[in-house]
Amino acid sequence: DFSSATDFQNTNATQHTFAASVSNGTNYTFYYLCRDLNGNVNSPAAEHFFSVAAAPSGPSISISHPSNGSALAVGTTWTWLNITTNESASCKFSSNSSFSFASEGTLMSSNSSNTGHYYNYSSLSNGQSYTIYYRCNNSMAAVSSPKKHVFSVAPDTSSPSISFISPTPSSGSTSTSSSVNIKVNISETANATLVFNGNSYVMKNSTGGTQGTTLNKTLSVSDGTYSYYVVAEDSAGNTATSSTRTLTIDTTAPVITFVSPSNGSTLSDGGNILLSVSTDEAANCTLTSRKLGTTTSTSDVVLTANSARTSFTKRFNSTADSSGFDNYFTVQCVDDYSHTSTSTTYFKINDTTAPSVTFVSPKSNSYVASSSVTLNITTSEPLGSVKKAKVDSGSYVSLSGSSYYYYTFTSLNDSKHTITVNVSDTKGNTASYSVSFTVDTQSPELEVVSPENKEKISDCTAVVFNLSLSEESECSYEWFEDVEDECRDDCQADYDECYNDSDTVDEKNACRDDRDACYDDCEEEKYESIDDDSLEEQDRDACYSCQDSCEESCDSDYDSCMDSADTSDEEDSCKDDYDSCVSDCDDSCEDECKWYYYASFSQCVDDGDYLVAFSCEDNAGNENKTNITFSVEDTVPPVILSLSPSGKVYSYSVTLSATTSEDAECRYSDSNEGFSSMKNSMSGSGTSHSASLSFSEPGEHTYYVSCNDTNGNVMSSANSTTFEVVPTENDYAYKKLGRLSAGEIPVSFDNSSDVPVRKVVLKLSAEVDSEIIEVEELPAKPDDVPAPSKKVYSYLDLRRKSPSSALESAEITFDVSTSWIVSEGISASDIVLKHFVDSSSSWEDLPTSKVSESAEFITYTAKTPSFSIFAISVKESEKSQASSSQSSSQDSKASAGTSDEGSANETPENETVLQPDLDQPLPEWPEMPSSGFSWLWTLVSVLGLVAAGGAVWVTFKGPFWKQPGSGGSGGSGAHSESTMPSSESSESRPSLSEEEEAISSYLASGMTLEQVRDLFVGNGWSPEDFDSLYASYFAKVSSSESSSESSSVGSSPESSQDSYSESLPDSSPEASPAASEPGSEPVSEPAPDLGAFIKQSIRAGLDTHDIVRQLLDAGWPKDAVLSEIRFLEEQKLSLEKFAEQQIQSGIPKEEIKNMLLSQGWPEEDIDDALKKF
Repeated sequence: DFSSATDFQNTNATQHTFAASVSNGTNYTFYYLCRDLNGNVNSPAAEHFFSVAAAPSGPSISISHPSNGSALAVGTTWTWLNITTNESASCKFSSNSSFSFASEGTLMSSNSSNTGHYYNYSSLSNGQSYTIYYRCNNSMAAVSSPKKHVFSVAPDTSSPSISFISPTPSSGSTSTSSSVNIKVNISETANATLVFNGNSYVMKNSTGGTQGTTLNKTLSVSDGTYSYYVVAEDSAGNTATSSTRTLTIDTTAPVITFVSPSNGSTLSDGGNILLSVSTDEAANCTLTSRKLGTTTSTSDVVLTANSARTSFTKRFNSTADSSGFDNYFTVQCVDDYSHTSTSTTYFKINDTTAPSVTFVSPKSNSYVASSSVTLNITTSEPLGSVKKAKVDSGSYVSLSGSSYYYYTFTSLNDSKHTITVNVSDTKGNTASYSVSFTVDTQSPELEVVSPENKEKISDCTAVVFNLSLSEESECSYEWFEDVEDECRDDCQADYDECYNDSDTVDEKNACRDDRDACYDDCEEEKYESIDDDSLEEQDRDACYSCQDSCEESCDSDYDSCMDSADTSDEEDSCKDDYDSCVSDCDDSCEDECKWYYYASFSQCVDDGDYLVAFSCEDNAGNENKTNITFSVEDTVPPVILSLSPSGKVYSYSVTLSATTSEDAECRYSDSNEGFSSMKNSMSGSGTSHSASLSFSEPGEHTYYVSCNDTNGNVMSSANSTTFEVVPTENDYAYKKLGRLSAGEIPVSFDNSSDVPVRKVVLKLSAEVDSEIIEVEELPAKPDDVPAPSKKVYSYLDLRRKSPSSALESAEITFDVSTSWIVSEGISASDIVLKHFVDSSSSWEDLPTSKVSESAEFITYTAKTPSFSIFAISVKESEKSQASSSQSSSQDSKASAGTSDEGSANETPENETVLQPDLDQPLPEWPEMPSSGFSWLWTLVSVLGLVAAGGAVWVTFKGPFWKQPGSGGSGGSGAHSESTMPSSESSESRPSLSEEEEAISSYLASGMTLEQVRDLFVGNGWSPEDFDSLYASYFAKVSSSESSSESSSVGSSPESSQDSYSESLPDSSPEASPAASEPGSEPVSEPAPDLGAFIKQSIRAGLDTHDIVRQLLDAGWPKDAVLSEIRFLEEQKLSLEKFAEQQIQSGIPKEEIKNMLLSQGWPEEDIDDALKKF
């Protein structure tokens, strides 16, 4: 109502005002009430609506250039900043995003409408990024928010380019100045380095700076040839290397060297004086003056140069000798740069050399096709009074000429001749020379051996050209095909077409005339050349063999003749007979010594008529020609030259391949049938044919191949090949058998695979039509088969593929590696073949027997009722029995040495048994070095420790023995309850402490004292404490041995009295390998050690298992014996492997033996190892 409304500021008037507070961008509604002087109020209230506009905003900014986020080109140093606004404005920019428009920023220029704004932005650098912020102010003073603008200049990744500019010498040029200026132009500002002959020099610009686009370097160099190049680097670190140039500096004259005559020399051949000089650079040389004998000359003579103009020669002759060194040559040489040098050589002439002769004709051993032969010679110097020649034994004739000397000999017969020449120089020095040649005026006798003239050849692959000649020649052929019939057929076809198109008699007659003319042309062009080539010379082995045999017969007759000759006349007669015999050899070997030439052709020759023109020319150029004609009408089918595969194929994918004697089409089948019946075609054309075969299982297959040549000749019978498909080469064996009768059938497998099965003997209750036996060594146990409880040597899958159930049983013969048996610590008798029984899903041991033994394998047989999965493994029963037996033996032996405090069969709670796991294999051998022996002894020691570990079964109370005073049993003397078997009685054993008993047990097992010492030290004992303990032990043992020396502790039981029982080693700990001296004698003497006994027994030929039985009967523990055998086997193998590597390295056996002897190896062991190689 009126009373509650707000009063206007002016009242009692007709104009009323009120100042209202408003905000930009807001709508307002006011209601007005007025009361007049009489108190009347308007009703309803007057409504007033209005709004306040929003505050003005700054201009909108758009970036035009550079594009936001763009990169300017490399090398850009400035750019226009261009922006636009949506209204008239003024604009500024800054690198500060929060700059104040009023007081900060750089003002930009604007266009006439003040909507385009620009600025020249400079000082840009390659690889730099720039961020700019723009703000603009409009006419209402509204300033826009900052607009961000980012752009960059691309980094410089281009290498500068370098070019050499003047005055740089061109590459390969020569300069006569020692000052060299190298100048380059670079495509951009850069630093440059000149690398001149390997040395680096900084190049500079014209002001002495090191940067620029034009840089140079001046060097002073001596004579020689140099290489140089320039490396430039721009401001971005991009480098470039110029091409390499060469430059020769030549500021001196050439150096002249007289090769001949050298200064101060004496010439013995005045008629043939060679002036020879050389220079150290290319030049032109002239002889400017000379004196020879009594003649002096100053006329220039240009010397003959080689291609490089560094060697120069000229020949002269002197008619007079000289008494002193007053002869001379003066030579002047000028190089290409006008540098001149002169040199003189002085020499003496004393001519004692005859002139030499060069035969221009005839050449030595040449052939001449004329009975007249012209002798033509040149000499090294002018000839004197003697210049004559003769042929063979004829008379000498005088030669004509001056520089050339010649004479023509006539009427020479066809044979070999010799011309002898006698000459002398002006000083009377004479010489004789000869040349041999052959006169041959007759053409060679030529006979065409094949084809015979007019022969008809039925086998298109049998065309061979073969010629027989009377002498060595060069022969060729040109082969023509008779095309007359084909040509006449074309003539007739043209005539028929012409005749049919003719309308008048004249036209038809013209057609006939054209045909007749065509026939004439066909007759003239009867033969068309199809091939030409040289014929090859056949080997002359038959000729040489015949001549050798003939001459040997002559030699034999001559020797016999001379042996029986009594007078010189008879000896002369023998010589004449010999000469005649040798001469007759040519006649007797005439047929064998003919010259044969041939050409053979690998392709089938098309049917048709042919002419061959043969031409032969002998060594003298005499020619003989002949022509033959023959025809080919192929009626012979192709021959299969090769057919594969055969034998074993280790893949289920097989390629059947055939090679034929001629082009043919081939087919194949798995049954023997004719070509037309075969449905499978082989691929390939020409003479090579193939087909891909696939098989799903192993087996033997026979395939037949037949072929048809291009002339329709079909093979009368197919060729066959048989092969056997097996999956892999090494882990599979396969045997296919035919019809088998009832009874035992042995099936042997060869050694080509690694399968351990060697033979299977089938016992059949009835006859079977076919049988396939497959043996596969499995890489691992099948997933559906449980593992046997013992170690497995090999898993095998034996299968038979036969419809018959006539198999009663089978005996399987298999091999086991001896080294595997040794490494597993088992004996040969522990091996068994296990058979997996499907019905019970369990393994059963098959009766297994040892058959034979070698150094590498032990062979067994086992009998099985059926085929399935097998495992070559270790017996279950014997292993457990051996363990039980050993425990019993150990218990009884231990009770003999215990105190009365308790029974040996009672095990205290804190008693621990040291029992190594013999089922774990030995560690793999390290690779042997090619030389050195320290590894060998280390390896033997390690093996000894491992082997000994397999033989030690020791019980002790609590942890391993501590050092004295460390809280263990120490040296208290507590008695050990040792389970180590011993043949000693309790009365003869010394009273040992627990630690001493341990030493005794370890030594008895085969460990060396050093190994026992290391074992104690490794468990906390100090070396000094162990040495003290061992001294106490040794004193007790020595005392015990002295008191029982007369007892025969090593004798074997009564039940084992054979030839080896007497030499068995004592099984007591004191007689173990570690406690007794090697090489001791049998029982009557000190007992030998265990290893020596085993080795001696093996050398004596005793079976290893017999040796084990002997030792067990003598009281030796089984594990100790087996460990020693394993140790000896590993030692033997290591020695053999070392010997093999040394021998393969080329070291002689004697040297190997000496090296091993020097390291202490027994000679017999070394000899045994070396015998294998």
